[in-house]
Parts: sequence; structure tokens; C-alpha cells
Amino acid sequence: MVISASIDLAVKVFKVLWSEPDTSKESGPASTVTGTGHTPYQKIRYFTVIREGYRSCQCLPIQTYERRGLTKWGTRKSDHAIIHTGEVPPSPLPGENAVRGEEPMRKPIRVTARTRSDKLDKISRINYNKIFTVEHNVKVFEFGEVHHSYHSRLFANFNAVNQPIIPIGGAGQVPD
Repeated sequence: MVISASIDLAVKVFKVLWSEPDTSKESGPASTVTGTGHTPYQKIRYFTVIREGYRSCQCLPIQTYERRGLTKWGTRKSDHAIIHTGEVPPSPLPGENAVRGEEPMRKPIRVTARTRSDKLDKISRINYNKIFTVEHNVKVFEFGEVHHSYHSRLFANFNAVNQPIIPIGGAGQVPD
């Protein structure tokens, strides 16, 4: 499937072959180094469309964080939620529940897969704080969509993490 502006994309879940710089120091023998000095790294990434645009859409990544979930150093629990394909969400991993002074994960999001055989990994987490732009001409595999009864939760979670931008002290005001 190629993302097309003619279909309703909000709440769709898809996977795509995604390239990004590999910032690790491990390069294979057939590595190509980019202009930035990094080796390109490709993997299948899952995304949820949060906002559709004219020629692109804004998407939230679905990740397992190297199968460590939110126990991976540097992740902020309150920016994430469990995202799942089953009727009941999987339990958080040991160490994923909030501790004193920490905000907890957002409430889980359920996805309806296109086929019964498609399942999200039980360690899948949606990151509301990392927004990717995906052009409509990118070829993707449609995985499914956010279950209809979870649409408002998806948008509420997104809005809670991404507060609106409010100009301070006249910044951003357009003169007459």
C-alpha cells in the first residue's frame, strides 16, 4: 500500500522499512558511511497515524526498545502507553510501573489487526513524544488500526503529552 491522501488515515497502524543513521560504533564489512559519518541502519518499524496532512502524515512510533520496554535507560514512562492487539493489554514489565516522583505510563491502546495472524509484540509501546513525518508516497504495509473504542484515548494521550504551543510575551504575534 502507498499512503494516499484519499483514504482516512487517522488511527491507521502500518509497518515500513525505515532507514536511519546507526550511531553505534559497530559497522559490518559491507557498510556504507553517509555524509554524517554514520552507517545507515534499516529495520521494520511500526507507526500509528495521529494526524493526516496534505502530502504527508504525522505518525507515532511503536517500539519495544530492544525488548526492554520502558526499563531502557532514557525513556520517560509518561510519554508512552502499552499498545496491543489482544482484548486484554499485557502487563507492564518489571520496572515499568512508576516509582515515587515519576508519572506513570498512559492508559493502553488496543489495535485491531487486518488479519488474525498479525499481532503486536507484547512489549510494544507507543511513544507520544516522538513525532515522525511520513510522506504519502512511501510504500507501507497496512497492519491495522486503533480499535474504534480507543480513538478518543489515543488523542487524549497525545494531547496530554504534547501541550499546545502558546506564545509568551508577544512572541509569534503578527503585526497588522
